[in-house]
Amino acid sequence: MVELIWQEYADALTAITALETALAGRTATNDTPDGRLLLTLAWLRQEIMAQRLPIPVDRSYVSTVYYLVGSGEVDPIPGVKQALGELYVVLKGFGLVKERHRAGLIALIDGLLADTDRCNRVTSAEAGALAEFREIAGILRAGHWPAWRGPADYPFSGVDSDGLDACIPDFFERYSEIEDAVFERIRPAPLRKPPLPAPVPGLPPVAPSLPDELAGDLP
Repeated sequence: MVELIWQEYADALTAITALETALAGRTATNDTPDGRLLLTLAWLRQEIMAQRLPIPVDRSYVSTVYYLVGSGEVDPIPGVKQALGELYVVLKGFGLVKERHRAGLIALIDGLLADTDRCNRVTSAEAGALAEFREIAGILRAGHWPAWRGPADYPFSGVDSDGLDACIPDFFERYSEIEDAVFERIRPAPLRKPPLPAPVPGLPPVAPSLPDELAGDLP
């Protein structure tokens, strides 16, 4: 299974390089969010090059990345938001959607749409969102990728899907994963790899605690 990790390493390094470029000229320090991010990026690069990093990575090692994705503190810095989000997706073990996943993604959409055919009470809003899913599948079949949209413009954004949720118990999870895969490149669960061990074992599963004199409230 070790050979499967190289794509994750490559994707992480691409994001790390983009972030280091975006943060060029800033100081690596524990005193600022961007400084802490630079320190984390340096550690990640070191561990990847030494082939010691497993995927997913425990939060204790990369808490700054996980925290900043949620807080958005560094998002205003040009070139940071997308690269940081992609790094997070890789470190969490979700993986980025690739061209090779096109057929699998189409199959997931087709499967969901087929299941909705047995639902009797579909509202006009739900039907409109499902029509967009059919359009997305058509775009993918034609060899293209749908144009990027923010979450507010996803097909089911603002749509009350109670009817479909009642008809298909896992409907919400399935359509949410498809939307994230199409527009945010987050690989849906059925297409993800299992946890990947590091080629060079030895990194403890959880980061050792800091000495008392260094411990604090850093994210």
